[in-house]
Amino acid sequence: MHAAALAVLRSASGRLLPLLESARIAVEEVTRAERGSPQAPRRACRAGCSSCCYLAVSITPAEAMMIASGLRRQRSPDELAVVRQRIHATAARVSHLPIEQRALARVPCALLGPDGACTIHAFRPLGCRGWTSFDAKACETALNDDRPGHDGPQDALLYATAGAASDGLNAALREAGAPAGNCEFHAAVLVALAALETEPPHRSGASAENAPTSEWAASALPAAFAACPRVTSERLRSG
Repeated sequence: MHAAALAVLRSASGRLLPLLESARIAVEEVTRAERGSPQAPRRACRAGCSSCCYLAVSITPAEAMMIASGLRRQRSPDELAVVRQRIHATAARVSHLPIEQRALARVPCALLGPDGACTIHAFRPLGCRGWTSFDAKACETALNDDRPGHDGPQDALLYATAGAASDGLNAALREAGAPAGNCEFHAAVLVALAALETEPPHRSGASAENAPTSEWAASALPAAFAACPRVTSERLRSG
């Protein structure tokens, strides 16, 4: 994952297209594990099963760009404005909360549909792809007990693959000088939506090796993503 993403990030000019492509590579890797895992038949995850959509989610800047790009393709300008307002309101409520308090807040993801289905399922984050359960009741019980996620069995291969893909993607982003880190979902998507609105035309005269790094370093993107809240844990803070 690291090698594939780094090759893309270093070879393409401009800032946003390499981020989108690196996220696509990561998603493809996790999708292969999702389809090929021998534990796939045991997964209880289905459309409308949304207990995990009340939990803290962290994403890389590349994933945030993927999600923002998908929203722009999916929604009309008026619809996108409404979605952005909803994301902003949810970010104000939960982006600063540690994992445990996020579960207690009982605030659904801003992109969860009224029918309990994910409205961005096709381009959802790596963490959401990797988090599964063999028992939907266990997920519901965890939510009702205000616990941050079920503690029952899940698809271990898919979980490990999603985590490794995220780590490899982040390592490539850092090595290429691109925005990196694990940002709170809602805050990062807001940054990405704003970036897509202001992206200048791609430069064609820069060196393929050095253009992305120099453009990223000179842009506001790294600072904007660096200012996003990070998902933290009270248990880890105290321990």
